[in-house]
Amino acid sequence: ITMLAFLAACATIFDGGTQRIEVQAVNVISNKPVKDAICSITDEMGVVYMVPENPGSIKVKKGQGVLHFDCKRPGFVQKNTEIPESFNNTAFLNIFTGGAGFFVDAVSGAMMEYPTKVVIRMEEESNY
Repeated sequence: ITMLAFLAACATIFDGGTQRIEVQAVNVISNKPVKDAICSITDEMGVVYMVPENPGSIKVKKGQGVLHFDCKRPGFVQKNTEIPESFNNTAFLNIFTGGAGFFVDAVSGAMMEYPTKVVIRMEEESNY
């Protein structure tokens, strides 16, 4: 029965418990990457991920709640800051095994997913 539960964990098997997210901080006016912007991402468990460049990508653990983005560059302010997770439709395949894999998918985080690409909008500061 335990083996069936692991085999039935469709989202864990097909999608895994981690996910790569492309991150790009862009100027809201030109829609071009903000040169030298540095972004960090914090999940609800307090884990911080650093994006190595702009644009760049990171690998995050799924199922950790809302991701909070903090992009910085002198002369710019960030406009949007949070990206929620959503239900991974692959987990619905567990219904064909009587739901045996839902627990495994929930524990691994594979039941949830984030967008594969996130665009952080940044605006130049006004010096009034």
